[in-house]
Amino acid sequence: MSDMNLAPVGQLDLINDEGWVVGWAWYPQAPERRVAVEVLADGEVIGGGIADIRREDVAAAGFGDGCYGFSIALPYRVLSHPRPVIISVRDQASGAALPKPVVFSQPALQDANASLQLLDKDVRLLAAELARRQAQEAADASATAALFSTVADFFSQLADATLAGASPRSLRTLRHAVQETTTAYQPLDFMPAPQSALSLCFMAGGEMAEMYGSLAALVPDFAKARAELLILDAHDGSDAPLLPLLAANARYMRQPADRPAVGFNRLAGAAHGEILCFVSAPAKLSQPWAALLATSFAEAAVGVLAPRVMSGDGVVEHAGAMLKAGELSVRDARVGEDLMSAALVDAAGPWVFMVRRACWERLGGFDETFETVPGMLAGFCQRVRATGWKVLYQPALEVTLPAMPPLDADELAKASADAARLGELPRAVSEG
Repeated sequence: MSDMNLAPVGQLDLINDEGWVVGWAWYPQAPERRVAVEVLADGEVIGGGIADIRREDVAAAGFGDGCYGFSIALPYRVLSHPRPVIISVRDQASGAALPKPVVFSQPALQDANASLQLLDKDVRLLAAELARRQAQEAADASATAALFSTVADFFSQLADATLAGASPRSLRTLRHAVQETTTAYQPLDFMPAPQSALSLCFMAGGEMAEMYGSLAALVPDFAKARAELLILDAHDGSDAPLLPLLAANARYMRQPADRPAVGFNRLAGAAHGEILCFVSAPAKLSQPWAALLATSFAEAAVGVLAPRVMSGDGVVEHAGAMLKAGELSVRDARVGEDLMSAALVDAAGPWVFMVRRACWERLGGFDETFETVPGMLAGFCQRVRATGWKVLYQPALEVTLPAMPPLDADELAKASADAARLGELPRAVSEG
C-alpha cells in the first residue's frame, strides 16, 4: 500500500512546560510502519520526527504494539515568540493533519514584552522631560546672561558718569530696578512650554509700564488657553530683562543680531505651539482671542492672520495691506472699504500677527536679509501667497495700538530699501 493511501490515526496531546510537542500517530492499515510527522507553527513547518516512542496508554488502548508516540522540541524562535502561536502536527507523507492543534503561548514572555513596552514609553517620557528641562535651563541661562549684561551696562554707565564728574548716586541701581519692578507689578502666570498648543511671542521694548500692560491684557485669555510665553528683548536699554521676574514660566532671549528677522526666527524655532502669535509692546489685545485664533485657523489653507488694529481713539489704523506695483497700501479708515468683514489681503501689520507654524517651517522661516519688521513680514506674506496659503484679515481679532513714534532717517532708509525688494519676490499663485 502506498504512503499516500495510508490514513494516520492519533492526535497532538499537549505541549509540555519544556516546550516539547507530545502526541501519537499510527497507520491502522500498516501497524508495523512508523509515521513520519511534521510540526507546524501558524502553518509553517518548524520541525519533525518519527512517531516510534513506546506509549503504554496507547498500547493499553489496543493500538498495535503501542510504539507510536512522538516528542518533538519547539525551536527557540517559537519558544521566544511574544504572541500566541497555533501548533499543529501532520503526516509528512500524506499531509493529513492530526486532531487537536494547540494554541501555544508564553505568558512570561507576553508579560515581559508588555513590561518592555511600558519601559520604552517611560524612557520616551523621561527623554521628553529631560529635553524640556534642558530647554528651560538654556532659557534660564539666557535670562541670567541678559541680567548680567544689564549689570555690566550699569557699571558701564557708572564709569561714564564718574568720568564726566557726575555723582554715582544720580544713577538708578540694579537693586533699585529689581525692587521697583517686583513691588510695582503683580506676577503674571503662563503655562510651561511643553504643554502649550499656542505660543505667544512677545517683542519687548520701551517702557516697563507699556510692556507690562501688553502682557497683562493677554493673561486672562491666553493663560486660560494654556499658551506659552516667549520674550524677545530688543536690547534697546529698556527694563525688558526684568520681565521674567514678573511672568512665570516665560522663556527669555535677546535679539541676537541687528536684523529683526533673526530674532523672530529664533522665537519661532523655540516655540512649541502650532499657532505662533507675535505681539509687540505696547499693543494690547482685546478679549477673547484664543478661541478666535483656533476658529480662524480652522481652514487649513490659512497661513497668516492679520488682526484689526485700532488707535487709542477707536479709529481703524490697519486692516491688512495690499501690494500694488511693488508698494504696500495699508487698508485703514481712510480707504472707504468694508473693514468689518473678513477678507484676503497681501500682508499683515507688523505690530501683531499670527502665523501657522507649519507654514513658517515650510517656507524656511522669515527672510533674514530684510532690515525692518514691515519689510520682513510683507516679504514673508508674499511668499506665503505664492506657495498657495492665504493671508486672512480677521476683524474680530482686535488690537489697540497707541500712537507710534515717527521713523528716524536711518529707519526710513531701511524701510525704503526693504520696500524696493518686495517687487523682486515671487508673485502669488492667484490674485483671488
